[in-house]
Amino acid sequence: MQGYWTGFLGWMTRDPAWWAAFQAGAFFFVVGLVLVLVLLPWWLARVEQARWRPMRHMLALAALQAHRDCGANVVALSRQFFRENEASPLERLLRARRAIEAQRADGARFGRAVSVYAPAVDARHAALLADTAALAELAERTLSGLTRLYLGQAVVRVGANAV
Repeated sequence: MQGYWTGFLGWMTRDPAWWAAFQAGAFFFVVGLVLVLVLLPWWLARVEQARWRPMRHMLALAALQAHRDCGANVVALSRQFFRENEASPLERLLRARRAIEAQRADGARFGRAVSVYAPAVDARHAALLADTAALAELAERTLSGLTRLYLGQAVVRVGANAV
């Protein structure tokens, strides 16, 4: 049987036109294989990156905005509790409550932005988004805890004609 295949291949390779066509076919087969196995996945990855790039940019901006809002809300609350004689205690508590509500609204806005842009999240952005969501939640709990602490330490002063 082996002599048959050797004879067949010897007979086929004697024809120079057939041998040139075989080499050209093998060359284009290898080129097609390289295109399909190497360049096509690379090109598809580049297209996917370009497709989601604007949404990832929006996610990063939403995370930065959430960080900025947390800082602004903490500063707004600290101005009410730690500065003397700025306003009446009731007005200061109302402003503190507004800061807590603003933090809650900012955290919800960040959560909505993340849910809208969720298909664009990749491994690099997932940690950033998780940390930012945890920061927003921690800031809300901290502001609420500080308010309760402040109210627990509040002293009612009684004057001669006012309470």
